[in-house]
Amino acid sequence: MAERKKKTTKADATRRQLLDAALAVIAERGYAEATVDRIVEVAGVSKGVAYYHFSSKADIAESILVEGIGDLIASFGVIAEDAPTATEALISMIEMFASVIFENPSFGRFFVAELWRPGRAWSEAMRGHEQRLLTLLQAQLVRGQREGTVRSELDPAFEAVALVGMVLTTTLYYIGEGETRGFFPSGWLGAVDDEKALMDRVRQEYPDTPYFLLGHSMGSFITRNYMFGHGAGLDGVVIMGTGMEPLITVEAAKAAASVQKLFLGDRHRSRLIDRLAFGTYNKKIENPRTAFDWLSRDGSRVEQYMADPQCGFVFTVNGFGALFELISRLYRKECLARIPKELPVYMVSGTADPVGGYGKGVEKAYRSLKEAGLKNVNLKLYGDGRHELLNETNREEVMRDICLWMETVILKKG
Repeated sequence: MAERKKKTTKADATRRQLLDAALAVIAERGYAEATVDRIVEVAGVSKGVAYYHFSSKADIAESILVEGIGDLIASFGVIAEDAPTATEALISMIEMFASVIFENPSFGRFFVAELWRPGRAWSEAMRGHEQRLLTLLQAQLVRGQREGTVRSELDPAFEAVALVGMVLTTTLYYIGEGETRGFFPSGWLGAVDDEKALMDRVRQEYPDTPYFLLGHSMGSFITRNYMFGHGAGLDGVVIMGTGMEPLITVEAAKAAASVQKLFLGDRHRSRLIDRLAFGTYNKKIENPRTAFDWLSRDGSRVEQYMADPQCGFVFTVNGFGALFELISRLYRKECLARIPKELPVYMVSGTADPVGGYGKGVEKAYRSLKEAGLKNVNLKLYGDGRHELLNETNREEVMRDICLWMETVILKKG
């Protein structure tokens, strides 16, 4: 009996060794370029041993995801049983989901990059795990509707997908530590393509559901570029915390990033460019308490931002280059001309937001869309509102206004 247990323990250890090695190879090369030869080399076992435990590379990949997501499903189940309210359950689930990916960067990159890509041998098998994950979230949303904390008219099935998408989209940019943050392997275009991949996935699951895209801060620049090539697939766009820096300033910033990339490499974290880009943002705030007071008048939200290791880090030269390229493209008339003229757009910002030039840059962005021929563009500026409108003292007002605008758009389309 003891001998059998010893053999089982050894087999389990070998299997885990292969899975860890595979995850490391996939993180290094990507799934398509990972080979069984390389996996067994890193694991330090023979190919025969690998095929004893797994039938193929796809089987190894599926096992990594099945075990990782299985653990997440089990944790969600415990949270659902223990949480006294739906709100607390959902918050704990989202925090758990994000933590799993942040704390296991190799798994996170694989999960985010590969889970929803078509054409993978394991994608259908993963659908069952995906559905169980969504069902647990959906159940809490239904519970929230019963408790009166989730709006009754919302579709729990759709909102569950939206919650998963929110976490995955966030981790696409902030996953891991150090060198991975503020770095865009595919540049500005990759940021836009990621949004398109997510939209295609949701459209596949819910083809008849209205699709709105909300972009905030750098996300607003990604969203505005997204509109150039993919606006026809949207029912509406919300642009928040955006701006319109003078083109000459943006081109100078691009040149500075290019020079630093030439001498220091594109992974260099440029404190110089960071100071030039953000160093003056507190200048209109009397006696600021922190370097990030320009984000919100709500001091507790500023403190949360500062305490979060995934916030406030310095971009790489590559990241700044992507940001500046996204902004410079907003001036190109040939790009603006490709936005569907009937696309509803709602722009919101605060008059105390330095990113938007204290309202002037946002008005300039608004005019650029009107001049491009868009017929349904609305702008609302909130007095004294700073950059993070959804974390501002009047955030409930902002949320209500956005929801009301989206509902109005949907009703007009019938």
